[in-house]
Amino acid sequence: MEFICPKCKQIHSVMFQKTNKNCQDCEMKLIPFKNNNSNNDGIIFKQENQPEIKAKCLDAWRYFKELKEGITMYQSKEFRITNSFNGTIIIHPALSKCDYTLKYSKFKEVWKEYKGTRSNHPGDYCDITILASYILTAMNMYFEKIGAQSTEIRLSKSKDSGILPNWDDLK
Repeated sequence: MEFICPKCKQIHSVMFQKTNKNCQDCEMKLIPFKNNNSNNDGIIFKQENQPEIKAKCLDAWRYFKELKEGITMYQSKEFRITNSFNGTIIIHPALSKCDYTLKYSKFKEVWKEYKGTRSNHPGDYCDITILASYILTAMNMYFEKIGAQSTEIRLSKSKDSGILPNWDDLK
């Protein structure tokens, strides 16, 4: 967290604020300053003869939390989703006895990396989280929902699956 002087708008670090409660230039009392970069987390999709579509990270997270189940894009593994009381998502893979907890911070890290690379391969995000396959699947479902991408992108990744005809019935 940083602190800002309300008069001169100079930003000071937490370390400075611990030793000085006032701005060194104008002697005004420092107030907490939250640098909000969340407005710049959108991904813009441009398609031919279509208006720009902006996908927002928080909207994608909300969509993910509304899902009940899904099928991963690369290995066509079924999974269920539940929400915990503290705002995290719990992922229940169908063929696993383990459940995985996903926090918004990890989702956002994958989102930011995707924004830079536009890679749909989960291996490109293994340094962030092992849950990238589930996150990318939910992101691509969200992109389809808002009209930012075609269903074929996701379905082509999972073409050998015998359960694909039921994919669009998932909610």
